[in-house]
Amino acid sequence: MRFILINLFAWLIFYSVFSIGCQKLPNFYFSVKSPLDGIFKERNFENKGKFWRQEFYVHRWKGYLPEGSNLFNINSQTEKPEKGLDLIKFQIMESKRSELLHWSLIIISPYFFIWNPVWIGWAMIIFSVVTNGSFIIIQRFDRIRLCSIQNRMENMIKKGAVFR
Repeated sequence: MRFILINLFAWLIFYSVFSIGCQKLPNFYFSVKSPLDGIFKERNFENKGKFWRQEFYVHRWKGYLPEGSNLFNINSQTEKPEKGLDLIKFQIMESKRSELLHWSLIIISPYFFIWNPVWIGWAMIIFSVVTNGSFIIIQRFDRIRLCSIQNRMENMIKKGAVFR
């Protein structure tokens, strides 16, 4: 029981600190010019999101997972635009911010070996990969779709469509 409470407390601290840290990062880190951009680029195997849909059925279960920004009342530094291309760009940036958070939580999970027996340390790594990996899949799946919408909207604007 003691390990359960210690690990629960540790996860709450890690999630809180890393969530706040990712929210405080300037938007530049989530732009195309950022050195982090390579993490967020679509990979060939993703095949415009079809991989996540066909292999993981993400479209069936993603709506059942909680949205962390709603749970912890965390808001971005940037005010959310009302609609149009600016809203799509905002959502793309926020999906990158969320993905970075979840990758960070997977990367720090080996710290659980410090105060846990080996088997619990491995359980914490598996827990971290499964839970955070699920959110990474959602962010990647959604971002691919959002980037497609962004490209179509930008092309329409170039052709003289009026919306923004």
